[in-house]
Amino acid sequence: MTEFKNIPHTNSRRKKKSLADQIASKKSQISKHREKIAASQKRVEALEADLGQLEIKQQQNLLKEYDLSMEGLKDFLEANKDQLKKGDDA
Repeated sequence: MTEFKNIPHTNSRRKKKSLADQIASKKSQISKHREKIAASQKRVEALEADLGQLEIKQQQNLLKEYDLSMEGLKDFLEANKDQLKKGDDA
C-alpha cells in the first residue's frame, strides 16, 4: 500500500506577489475590463444606429412598394382605425 507523507510544500515555483502588487494587478485588470466594456458599449450603440437606418430604409421600401406617402399611410390608417382596433381585440 502506498503511503502519502504529509510534507508541507515550501518550495513554490512562482514567487508570490506582495499584497500591494496583487492590489495593483487587480486594479489594472479592472481598468482594462472597463475599457473593453466601454468599447463594447460604443459598438452596441453603433450597431443600434445601423439597425435604425436599415429599418427606416425598409419602411421607405414598403411605402414605395404600395405607392404610399407618409400622408397617404396616415390617411389609410385613420380610415381603417376601427377595423384595426377590432383586430387587436381578437
